[in-house]
Amino acid sequence: MNASVKHIFVGGSLRSGTSLLQKVICSSTDTNPFINGCRYLTEQLDIYARYIGSDKLYIDDYFGDTDKFRDFTKDIIDNILTETWACTGRPDALVLKSPEMSFYIPHLADLLPGAKFVLSVREPKDTITSMIKVGERQRKDGLTTNLTRIGRNIDALCTMFNNYYIPTLKNLEVKSLNLKNRVLFVKYEDLVSRPDETHAKVSRFCGISVGRLPESGDWRVSKNTEKISRHVKWRTYVSDLSSKPISKDRIGAFRSVLTTAECATVDDRCRSIRKTFDYP
Repeated sequence: MNASVKHIFVGGSLRSGTSLLQKVICSSTDTNPFINGCRYLTEQLDIYARYIGSDKLYIDDYFGDTDKFRDFTKDIIDNILTETWACTGRPDALVLKSPEMSFYIPHLADLLPGAKFVLSVREPKDTITSMIKVGERQRKDGLTTNLTRIGRNIDALCTMFNNYYIPTLKNLEVKSLNLKNRVLFVKYEDLVSRPDETHAKVSRFCGISVGRLPESGDWRVSKNTEKISRHVKWRTYVSDLSSKPISKDRIGAFRSVLTTAECATVDDRCRSIRKTFDYP
């Protein structure tokens, strides 16, 4: 791949607005269009994290040492990114998204020292409300997923929410990763309330031109993204706002879904994240 290509990875909790954030960034003609989540890349990172961690004993006889395994994995990641870059029109900046990639940002930051990361953060009660609604749609369709298994277990949903941010927050002070200068947290509420201002801030951080945000919801998207809306499982993640202009309608959605006791549990279990990102 051209060494000048920028790599921008969008993460954050499931249902925190990661797709909207990616669409906003991809409104710039410096980038690829919005494409479906980089699940295959994330799976490779999951394997890497496991085998330099808990299962390290099972790579020593195959690679000799951790450094060689790191180099081997870096080649895999580079190849994936090169193929994706070519398939998406060889943009100046390659913008990829996966909420689950958030678990491995320290690993990806080490493998790709020039990459930047933009993480969406949303009021925990609204995020968990959206998780519950997706789980309900999946249950109605007869699916068995992590969200259907968790159901309305607020403690488990809070743990899930927190885990999307903990790896990055815990490693912000690691000098070798330099995450403080490579990670930008974007509050969903800012994005939908002040979209132009927030978009300009994100574009400056990413080093790309500020694209014009569509007023009609006509985003720059790959032709393959519409298949998601027809897929038996993935369509359950698509909301009625997915193909519409930026809207503030979902702010405070928790008020019609969560009980007072559930709200108190979320505020308590997610208090560290709430404090970090100044949610009152």
